[in-house]
Amino acid sequence: MNESMELDIGFLIKNINDRLEQAANKEFKELDLTSSQMRVLFFLHQQKNFECSPKELEDYLNVSHPTINGILKRMEEKGFLSTEITKKDGHLSKTVKSTKKGQETFKKTGKSKNIHEKKLSENLTEKERATLIKLLSKVQKAVSEIIMQQ
Repeated sequence: MNESMELDIGFLIKNINDRLEQAANKEFKELDLTSSQMRVLFFLHQQKNFECSPKELEDYLNVSHPTINGILKRMEEKGFLSTEITKKDGHLSKTVKSTKKGQETFKKTGKSKNIHEKKLSENLTEKERATLIKLLSKVQKAVSEIIMQQ
């Protein structure tokens, strides 16, 4: 890149995201998972009893209702999770739960997430890493505000 070119925050973030997505999809291909599906497993693993609602996943992944339904359908077909309709407070609700296969797959890949995180910050001091996280959180908030104004 020409040093005289001004670096654009949006371009840098998009480029980093695309490359991370590409690496993750390559790594998870042998498990028959995409990076989005793997993020579902990561989220479920952090929940009590490895379960949550589709709405919680929508919010976590920042995707639409039809998108999360497609992801969940494919993951259920592959045996990584199950969905169940329950009656709660007089209303029908859907619950998503990681299966044994999903939990075992997470255990196999959870280590690689830590390895990737370590690799991303290996050239940063602890202070720089904390500053980067703080700054990226501010950028994320600004993007949310832009979306809310539209």
